[in-house]
Amino acid sequence: MGWIYLIIFLFILWIALERTYPYAIPSLSSVALYIEIQGIISIARNVFKTLENTFLGFALSFALAMISLIAYHINLHLRSFITALNTFIQSISVLVWSIIFVIIYGVTSGLPPIFVVSATSYPILLSIGISGMQSIEGKYRELFKVFGAKKRHELLYLIIPGTLPYLIGGSRAAIGSALRITVVAEALGASGGIGYMLLYSYDLGYKQGVFAWSILLVLLMILLDEAVLKPIEGWSRRWMN
Repeated sequence: MGWIYLIIFLFILWIALERTYPYAIPSLSSVALYIEIQGIISIARNVFKTLENTFLGFALSFALAMISLIAYHINLHLRSFITALNTFIQSISVLVWSIIFVIIYGVTSGLPPIFVVSATSYPILLSIGISGMQSIEGKYRELFKVFGAKKRHELLYLIIPGTLPYLIGGSRAAIGSALRITVVAEALGASGGIGYMLLYSYDLGYKQGVFAWSILLVLLMILLDEAVLKPIEGWSRRWMN
């Protein structure tokens, strides 16, 4: 019922804003017409491009987070370095990363959105992983020491399998953030995707296009969260328990 109430509220709000600001807010019919003109192929191509950028960037950040967590466990000096590195990367904004990667790879390259997503998702996953690792170490590390387990056995049979559910559970927040970040990166430097189409529509003065692509982005995020990320998070919580 909550979604029905929300749809009714948004519909009424849109109509009210359209009548109050007709020069800025397009009608629902004009937005629907824009989507129809764009066609299913064009929309699907740009949506899949955004999803591709998001998941490639997330996969890279997930791999980097796992490597960092292994290093974090191995050595106290590496633990201090990774903690400082995590804080440093968290302090860099999406805009800065976007500009840096566009300068390096160019506006038409497909790499900037992927690397921007990776750079911004990495500290989220790393923070979640560190928290999970500390929890696992506090519960079971002494037990492993009692049985005389070697460092590599502790890593293979305790740290990695124990931390993995935390990372998978945290992927819901990381992927959701990554999808929003991808759109920003595509707007600043890409040749396709929802973010690119948003900026393209804005530059040409197509307010219908701006709202149409915004609606598609919101629907994509809701669908991804409800159909994929929530079940994965629930599964990871059962694994942890």
